[in-house]
Amino acid sequence: MNFWAFVSSFVLVGWVLSGAYVYTCKYKMLCDEMSNKVVAVSDTTKTDSLPITVDTTTKIEKEQPTPTNDDPQGKFKPKEIEILKTTQLVYFKTGSTTMIETPEGIAYLSILKNYLETYPNSNIILTGHTDNAGNEEINVPLGIKRAENVKEQLVKKGIKAAQIKTDSRGSSQPVAENTTEVGRYKNRRVEILFQKQ
Repeated sequence: MNFWAFVSSFVLVGWVLSGAYVYTCKYKMLCDEMSNKVVAVSDTTKTDSLPITVDTTTKIEKEQPTPTNDDPQGKFKPKEIEILKTTQLVYFKTGSTTMIETPEGIAYLSILKNYLETYPNSNIILTGHTDNAGNEEINVPLGIKRAENVKEQLVKKGIKAAQIKTDSRGSSQPVAENTTEVGRYKNRRVEILFQKQ
């Protein structure tokens, strides 16, 4: 084995191990009982030729589930309840109803599924939004199709359809300017709003 092959294999092993650590600790939240360290990751996702950087810097704290008003059975960690209470966003390509999956979104859906199974009287509202390309006759149905697509994916993951309501606002509620590609990307979304029992 020559020197460069050795270096390449060493770098590859390091990359795989660090990826496994980040996935296990950050997204699956399986390391917080073992560590009280700060984990910093910068996730750059390329979408429609636009780099979207998500700052996922988090302090992992030792926390145990305890009964609260939001979790009377005490099955969820405070951080998980905090994540559920924050409106989550799913993004789409122009004119598409297929959601762009991210590791953060997958982790959120896992927590959401577990909570909705534990508390079957809780539900979520999915509101579809679009950028300003096209008119409202196109955008309102596109927003509802996006929300219905997300609902279908959630039902496939085991969430009961009766716990999911869908709605559309078309392009009427932008969260960013529609004058740039990044702004339009941010406006092509479904908002996931959690409602406790």
